[in-house]
Amino acid sequence: MMGHSAFVHRGGPSSRFALTLFAALLTIPLGRSARAEEPARPSRGESTTAPRQDTGAAAAPETTLVEGTVVDAAKKPMAGVDVAAAAVSRRPKTDVRPGSSRTELLGHVKTDLEGRFRLVVRRTSAPDDISVEVFTFRPGCAVDWWCFDPGQNEYRRTFCLRPELPLVGRAVNPQGEPVAELKVSLRTMNRAQADSHGQYIFPGLPEHMPAWPEPVRTDGEGRFRIHGVGSNTVFQLEVGDERFARQAWEFKVGDKADADPATLRLSPPRIVEGTVAYRDTESPVSGAAVALTSRTDGNYIGAVEGRTDSQGRFRLLPYYGELLDIDLLPPPGTPYLRLSRTIPWIEGTVKQSMRLTLEPAPVVEKGKRAAPAAKPPGPARGPQTPPPAATAKQVSPAKGALPREKLPGRIYAGGAFTTKADGGKPRYIAGIFAIDPATGKWTRIADPGMLVRVSPDGERLAFTTFNMLEGAWACDARTGANPIQLFPKATTAVWSPDGKELIVGVPAPVPGEYRGEQFWAQETAKSRIAADGSNRRLLPLPPLHDVEDWSPDGKWLATHWDTHSAAGAHLHVMRPDGTGQRQLTGPGYHYNWYPRFSPDGRWILHKHMEPENKGRLSIRMIDFQATTTREVFGQVGRAAPETACWSPDGRYVAVIVFNYSEDLKSRGSLQEADYRIVIVDVTGRLCGELRLASAEGVGLSMLDWR
Repeated sequence: MMGHSAFVHRGGPSSRFALTLFAALLTIPLGRSARAEEPARPSRGESTTAPRQDTGAAAAPETTLVEGTVVDAAKKPMAGVDVAAAAVSRRPKTDVRPGSSRTELLGHVKTDLEGRFRLVVRRTSAPDDISVEVFTFRPGCAVDWWCFDPGQNEYRRTFCLRPELPLVGRAVNPQGEPVAELKVSLRTMNRAQADSHGQYIFPGLPEHMPAWPEPVRTDGEGRFRIHGVGSNTVFQLEVGDERFARQAWEFKVGDKADADPATLRLSPPRIVEGTVAYRDTESPVSGAAVALTSRTDGNYIGAVEGRTDSQGRFRLLPYYGELLDIDLLPPPGTPYLRLSRTIPWIEGTVKQSMRLTLEPAPVVEKGKRAAPAAKPPGPARGPQTPPPAATAKQVSPAKGALPREKLPGRIYAGGAFTTKADGGKPRYIAGIFAIDPATGKWTRIADPGMLVRVSPDGERLAFTTFNMLEGAWACDARTGANPIQLFPKATTAVWSPDGKELIVGVPAPVPGEYRGEQFWAQETAKSRIAADGSNRRLLPLPPLHDVEDWSPDGKWLATHWDTHSAAGAHLHVMRPDGTGQRQLTGPGYHYNWYPRFSPDGRWILHKHMEPENKGRLSIRMIDFQATTTREVFGQVGRAAPETACWSPDGRYVAVIVFNYSEDLKSRGSLQEADYRIVIVDVTGRLCGELRLASAEGVGLSMLDWR
């Protein structure tokens, strides 16, 4: 029905962190270039490995033995063939891209006269290491490889080098003219057969790496020939040249060479230049790590990294993409905070220049505790009800602490986790799940998605995919049957109170007046459609507002407005025709997201962040007239709320809670983030904690409860 890939989150800094963390950990991008985010892999049969051989001395406890044989298509031993072993690992928290994958060459050797090889390499171990890749190559042959689970004492396998089916192609510039002297590299490789268990290789190593085809250059007519590709293979090619944007293309070779040459159509160059300074001293930052990650339609495209020079300057060539994530890590040992930012790339822009500043880390005197957080101020229009908020100390109640009366309905959420529910080996599962609010028992309903919403009668499930090209979908909320695409490229979908219609939002290009380093926004076009996706009508709603919910009486929409400027992010209500617009939150520099009408329409639940209070997160409810605000769940320490929704009877609120930490970032560990659901009543009294049954390493996204 769809693939799953990282999505573009529309919230502010802290909100963007947690949902992007979940999405990035579910990501399996084009060409599988981020397989470090895959917590588990299907088991592989023993019959695929070579027979055990007596090698004499065993490997030392801190090392691993890698050995085997390389043969040709006729099963004859091949001498002098390159064999390499590499570890695909998660980057540490102290890295500029924590949690993302990296590949380390463990060792390289050539086969002997009998085609045998033997390598003793460092011991790998989960969860830091994802897999051990062993691959072999000789010019004129196709690369052969195998992926092993980490942590074993020995790895043994026989590799077979078959004749290659080289790909012939041609590179042209945006005007269709041939490009000479362009370097084209083989980036990733994946087996296309359905029974291959999805084994794939992601070298990610420097040029001239052993046992891997060298990059090639185009001739005067822009032609090139890629070697090392075999039959039934899916692979990616990449170009890197300052004359053009960094790009990657995916190709598939069947059981014979393709007679039609592949065409690489290049895009205009993209350059990011900038300087980095300390905010308090205004002096340049030397040796700061900078990473630029490109995304398009929610898909991860690629990342480039570098460091600032002695003057705090950097210059990088990012991949082609609509959005650019900027991550900046201070030099080791300096008391400053890391920085993250997302900016759009306006089509036609060749260069973006920026000045980034690093904030000093909060200082706490030795032996003293940090001062308690101040209570958030109430809205300017009226009094604030004292908030009896749940605290971090209450987030781990005893088992069975949920309300004694049966909680109604089912909780729906996008998620990913590892489970042993069937009693076998751990299985990695991603999708949209229906969860029993009393027991945590779950049922997988649909493929991975976000912004999950269930129709008021509980019969249909609407959601948007991580790949925005696939847009908004609907299916049976009980079984996932009868899936239909409601609208392409949609990023939001909300039901009318009678369940007969939806309003969907589709991102529009960012206009010129919103460009700039500190101020940007995303416009959306809103359409009203029938529940089957027909009868589409464009609504005259403000372009900078995202429609998040529809009131139970059908008269009002709750919207979210955010330009990432000093004006903050605020909630509004307006009629479906755009009239009667009224701001609920503010004024002031605060962030508010995800408004949800209570079942009686009197209150609006939402997420709130206080920039002046170190970005403290909370779940609040504000009445429709914006005279009273109540906090129902507030962050204390690392226990932070992400999103929330009402129970069907309006008596309870379900909150996604995770362990927030700046060093987790958007690609951190699900084990450390520890996503769970907390149930509170409308007064903020904690009722209990809900965890998915037989699940570990859980990631959760948006909730709905029907």
